Amino acid sequence: MSFKRQVVPPIGSPKHTSAHSTPDERDVGVAKRKIDGASRQRTNIKRASSGSKPNPRVAPRKTGSGDGKPASLGSKPGSGRGTRPPDTHTEEESPGEQDIKFFNIPSKWEKAEISDTPKETQRKLRDISPEEILAQSQENDPGHVYEILLHAARIGKIQGLETFTKVRVLDLSCNFIQDIENLDKNQDLRELKLYDNYITEIKNLESLKELSHLQLQHNKLKSIGKGLSCQKKLKILRLDSNKLSKLDSRELAPLSQLTSLDISGNGLDSLAALNCLPNLEELFATNNKLRTVTDLGRCKKLQEIDLSSNQLTDVSGLRGLAQLNTLHLTKNQFATLKSLGKSKSLHELVVSNNRLTELQSLVEQFPGLEHLNVCDNHIEQWEQVVSLQKLQNLMEVFLQRNPFCSPRGPKPHYSAELQRLMPALEIIDGAHVKRSTSTTAPVMRPMSAASVISTRQVDAQMSSLLNEMSTFENNVMQSFKSLRATFDTLPVEPPKTSRLATARSLPSTAGSDRPASRSSRRSRITEARNFAAQHF
Repeated sequence: MSFKRQVVPPIGSPKHTSAHSTPDERDVGVAKRKIDGASRQRTNIKRASSGSKPNPRVAPRKTGSGDGKPASLGSKPGSGRGTRPPDTHTEEESPGEQDIKFFNIPSKWEKAEISDTPKETQRKLRDISPEEILAQSQENDPGHVYEILLHAARIGKIQGLETFTKVRVLDLSCNFIQDIENLDKNQDLRELKLYDNYITEIKNLESLKELSHLQLQHNKLKSIGKGLSCQKKLKILRLDSNKLSKLDSRELAPLSQLTSLDISGNGLDSLAALNCLPNLEELFATNNKLRTVTDLGRCKKLQEIDLSSNQLTDVSGLRGLAQLNTLHLTKNQFATLKSLGKSKSLHELVVSNNRLTELQSLVEQFPGLEHLNVCDNHIEQWEQVVSLQKLQNLMEVFLQRNPFCSPRGPKPHYSAELQRLMPALEIIDGAHVKRSTSTTAPVMRPMSAASVISTRQVDAQMSSLLNEMSTFENNVMQSFKSLRATFDTLPVEPPKTSRLATARSLPSTAGSDRPASRSSRRSRITEARNFAAQHF
């Protein structure tokens, strides 16, 4: 959003009347100027009668236009209400008191509401033809198109996709679409991107039974409804930045295969409905109205949870999640995390911008921590930081903006001492303090299911590589066995005579001490060594 400052010229100038002002606005402006002119004239008459000197900053008023013609704007010649030059200012009207208008100039990234867009914007919305999609995909047959990318194409309606029955990835994001429709023929669709549109209802997805990835963030959804009742293979669902205020377990129950869910940026105050998702691995619910999380015990496979920017004080519902390794609780109201219980699997904990006053309990609760962020809390005692040395696996720690490290705190410069107390640390407040010299592979946190290369893909690639290595090893072993069998057929001792050597043997030179040449290479080498030992 940007604003343009425009100074309105004085009344009577050629630029005063513009296409932006209505006749009523111009009449109001003229009347205002008339009143101001009369007030200034009375002020000047009082000054003349009282004998006060004119203000030297005030330029002399002109009663005409400078060419002998009186100025006229609804006033009589010589009435003292003529037009002033634009560069002169009276005492009552300083340059800082000029009339200013601000015009809202939308940036190229800003989109107007569909109902409020002008006719020019409505005319710019276009329909995508099958021919255009074929040209974009460089294909002649719609049956050979597997991916359609129409991001920010100024589309107002989904249509023209009926012939693309084999498409698997459809990107319609950042458009002006209001309804999900005309996708009945695209039954092989796996990934559907409809984020940043104007969709108000999830519907018409019954035929997309193979759908595994659905993005509906940045729309106008107020509820899920029954629109996902047939998506039994859906694994990744994004509903963040909508207008959801409540979740119903009956709406989510069909999504038994869901592994990643993002419901951030809504108005939710409860997550109890998520308890019906047994395969959920990732949950993102930031920027909501959550105060407690008391019931997620059935989501046994949860590995990563982000509940930042809420009003949480209790997360007892996360107890017993044996696979939980990443937990983000930034910008909440926690004074302690005792409600979370103990967890040996937790490796990454981010609780910045809370009300924590001690760290000793974290050491006892989460002994396997590798990454800890407690910035912007209420930690006053340096001893609480020293207690972190009991975390043997801790490699990254963030402690900034706590009372203990303030200019008047006990340890305003703590990095060097912390490194001395905990030599295994590699990162302190984002700065690398130690270069890893270990020969073992670095500790890697699990990759998210929404990553470009998922963990499953990596596992599949590793399995394929192991199979190839096993096949190669078997081939090498077979080759060695064949070679050994060939060697086993050879005689242990070389033959005493050779036909080829007999045929090509040369007569020995008379009177020479040099040994006669024989066919056996070994015997010749032996004789050569003996001859060299005797004569050299």
